[in-house]
Amino acid sequence: MPHETFAWHCPESLGGSFCLVRVGLIVHRWRAASFAWKMGKAIERATREGPDRPAGLLASERMTMSWNHFGFLQYWRNVDDLIAWAHASPHTDWWRMALERQRVRQDFAIYHETYVASPGGFEAIYLNLGESRPGASAFGELSSPKGASASARGRLGGISPVEVSGAAAKIDPSRGRS
Repeated sequence: MPHETFAWHCPESLGGSFCLVRVGLIVHRWRAASFAWKMGKAIERATREGPDRPAGLLASERMTMSWNHFGFLQYWRNVDDLIAWAHASPHTDWWRMALERQRVRQDFAIYHETYVASPGGFEAIYLNLGESRPGASAFGELSSPKGASASARGRLGGISPVEVSGAAAKIDPSRGRS
C-alpha cells in the first residue's frame, strides 16, 4: 500500500449512504480543561473496538483544532443507529453533564454537526497512506483511481472525468482572477 493512490468506494453493505458526525468541545476558561479532557476520554472509550462499541459506528477519530478546541469525526452506518445511540447511556449521561456545566459555569462549549452522505454525495482519494486507514478509508473499499475514479467529479457520479495528466493548469487571462 505505501506510495500508492487509492480512490474510495462506498461498500455495498451501506446501500450507498452513511452518516458523518462532527463533535466538538471548546474550553473557554482553563478551569474547564480537565472536564473537557475527561469527556473526550469517555467518548474515546465508548468508540473503541469491542463489545461495548455502539452498533452502527463505522469509525471514529479524535481531532485537535487548536489548544482549546478538539473533537471527533465519526462515521455511522445510518442516522437511525446514530439516534438510537444518542438517546441511550452513556451519551445521555454526557449530554446531561454538559448541559449542567453550561448552566452553572458557562466555561466550555460542546457542539455536533450531522451530515448524511447519500449516493454520489461523498468522495475521497488517499495518497501514500501506508498502513494507516484514516476516515472513511477505515470502512470503505479502496481501488486504483482509473476511469471515473480518476477525478472527484467522477467519484461523485458526475459527468465523465477529464484525464488526469499531472500538467499544470492553464489560466485563461480573459476570465480574470478569482
